[in-house]
Amino acid sequence: MPNLVPIDINQLTLEKRKFAFLQLQTTPNIDLNLSNINLVASNLRHIVEKIRSLPSNIHATATSIRNGKMVLDGDINVVKEIPDIDVSFSLDNSSAKALNDFINYFTGIDFNEGTFDLFEELAISDGFLKTLRVGFVSFFKFVLKNHKEDTLATKTLIEGDLNGRKIKI
Repeated sequence: MPNLVPIDINQLTLEKRKFAFLQLQTTPNIDLNLSNINLVASNLRHIVEKIRSLPSNIHATATSIRNGKMVLDGDINVVKEIPDIDVSFSLDNSSAKALNDFINYFTGIDFNEGTFDLFEELAISDGFLKTLRVGFVSFFKFVLKNHKEDTLATKTLIEGDLNGRKIKI
């Protein structure tokens, strides 16, 4: 963040906030949101620290539409143009039916019932995407079934160089 004024925030706390993605140009309108967001970020500083490569910590919880539970935990170095990051994200017991407007608009699929869990890990170091693991568990369990667990799971690993890309963070 070369043009950023110096920042030194010991702790940033957000309590009971809401984040929404609205697309009003669709029929029906798409409304995806997280409510009851509680976030604590510490040691947000625009100072190069040589002792710890990821000096800032972030922890957040929220409720997704229809009472799914979201958790974000990780560490970050905010002083780089492409920040170094090591975070994990989970979304548990989310309603597939609550995604109908979004999924139907892009794919034509419509859910009658079911839940899904999403787990993601992201690690970026020196502009290189070291690890991006995404796992869907219990997704489409009303369509495909693992008879022992009643779930379907996928895991994807993505790696690559983010340097030189025109990415808005």
